[in-house]
This record gives sequence, structure tokens and C-alpha cells, in this order.
Amino acid sequence: MQIPLLLGRDLTPADERASQSVAVVNQSFVNRFFPGVNPLGQTFYLGEQPGAEMLAVIGIVKDAHYTGVRADVQPTVYFPYTQELKGLHQMTFVIRTVLPPLSIAGAVRHVVAATDRAIPVAEMKTEEQQIAESIGTERLFAGLVSAFGGIAALLAAIGLYGVMAYAVARRTVEIGIRLALGAHRATVQWMVLRQSLWMVALGLAIGIPAALALTRFVQNKLYGIQPTDPASFAAAAILITAVGAVAAWIPALRAARVDPIQALRNE
Repeated sequence: MQIPLLLGRDLTPADERASQSVAVVNQSFVNRFFPGVNPLGQTFYLGEQPGAEMLAVIGIVKDAHYTGVRADVQPTVYFPYTQELKGLHQMTFVIRTVLPPLSIAGAVRHVVAATDRAIPVAEMKTEEQQIAESIGTERLFAGLVSAFGGIAALLAAIGLYGVMAYAVARRTVEIGIRLALGAHRATVQWMVLRQSLWMVALGLAIGIPAALALTRFVQNKLYGIQPTDPASFAAAAILITAVGAVAAWIPALRAARVDPIQALRNE
């Protein structure tokens, strides 16, 4: 599993039942049970029942997630299976392969059956599947939030387009007069876009502080990212600005194409 060894030695085939019972522990185990002392050579009991095994610490490894990637790292002990410790009735094998992992499932079952047909292979899954199951809730939450966010952005774009189209229609005469007096069409177009971007800026000025205040309600649903992640807020602001600019582009383009004579006649 490529968990780095920090101190001492690793488990070896020499750690058999006839030898002293040993174990490798992680950093969290050391911090909890042997704080401030050299853990190598220290002993502890596996369990609290009468006749519990006493094990000696022979190595310390770096903390690694075991039950799930989101769960806090717990004190963890690694035992050599060759010592046949009491209470351990199952085993998980980890196989590394350059082939597609599930393509070797049949070969693995064949090897196990050839070794002992009475040994059941309860479940086989890839490490990617383990991780996906561990953060399944977070992925579902992220998918739902992304969908709602997309719908919100679409509604914002439709609303902004409607407001700007209405504003351009009401200012048709004004725009016609500006053009008749020599205003450039690009200037008129920028005037409409600027009004739209001011509306977007006002929305961001209100929305970002509100979002920061509400992040505590989604903090426990996030994984691998902080609720106040600056990059996420910057990306959202850029996306909303782009949506607002695109939504206002058609009304701005329409305003720049107003015929001054026709606009004055309509008035």
C-alpha cells in the first residue's frame, strides 16, 4: 500500500507464531498511547479480555486512512498473519497489477481455490471503487449542487436578458438620438453592456458575503476543499460575470443596430 515506514522495521515472514508477537503501529497510535517516549520495544495488549495477546512495537508507519478517506485517522495496528493472533478470523489481500484490475478476478479466485477450496472469496473490488464508495454521499451532494447551480445560472441569464431587452426597448428613442448625434455603435453597445455588468457586480457584492456566511451549513458535506476556498469563489464570480455578459450581449447588439430614423418615427 506504499505506506512509508518512519521508524523501526516492517513485518517479515520471520515473524511467526513461535517468535514474539509483534506489530507495526501508525503515528496516531503512538501519539495516543506512547506520547513523549520511544515507542520501539514498548508492549501493549490486544484487547481487554483475559488471555489477551501482548504485542511489542517493532515499527512506526505514517498515518493512512483505513475505513474511509473522510474519516479521521484512528490508532491503527498492523499484525503479521503468520502469528495467528486470537480474534482475527478474516483477511484482506491487496493485489497490485498493471492489467485492468477486475480482469484478473477469475485468476485470483482460481489461485485461492487451488490453495484451499474451503476459503471463500467474499468480495473483490478496486481501490478506486473503495474510494468512490467512501465519498459516495459527497459526490451525490456535489452533483445535486452543481445541477441546482446550473439551473440558477440559467435562470439568472434569462432574467438578465429579459431586463436588458426591456431596458433597450424603452430606450430605443434615446439610443436613436445618440446615434443621430454621432455616437458610435460600439459606444452604444458598451453602454448597454456596462449597465448589465453593474447589475452583475451588485449581485456579486451581495451574494459573495451571503455565501460566506452560509458556508457553515455545507461544511460537513465537503471533501478535499475548504468551505471558504478562494479559488471556488473566484471561479463562481467569473462564471456569473461571463453568464451576465453573454445574456446582455444580444440586447446590446440590438441597441447598436437601432436605425435612428426609424426610432424617431416610432416616437
